[in-house]
Amino acid sequence: MKILLFDDHRIFGESLSKLLEDWDEISICRYVSNETEFWNILSVDEWDIVLLDVNLREQSKSSGIDLIETIYSKKPKIKVVMLSSYDMPVYRQEALKKGAVSYIDKSASADELVKKLTAISKGHKSTTPPLY
Repeated sequence: MKILLFDDHRIFGESLSKLLEDWDEISICRYVSNETEFWNILSVDEWDIVLLDVNLREQSKSSGIDLIETIYSKKPKIKVVMLSSYDMPVYRQEALKKGAVSYIDKSASADELVKKLTAISKGHKSTTPPLY
């Protein structure tokens, strides 16, 4: 599967993308750290999953949750997954309402994350809390 990761924490994003690419299930995990680069790469290549952080700080004019609907308007077949340290029901509910297929806590292990992403790529979708 091909994953595009947008997160404002460079060390986290770079490390996670390298870690995920070590798994057979993932052919590429491209990390981007700013909104302009995100939209450019999203529009050029085909991706299976977009992993978005909730809080993108100064890297985006919007939160990750606010980007969900625009992503689907440009790439309706892609699956948007929130990956955040904000484990709050209000964020989970809002992300689902906007169309995210899952909300994964950053405290998940790499093995757990890959299993969840693999299930999502095969069509699994979380529709009610608790989410991944």
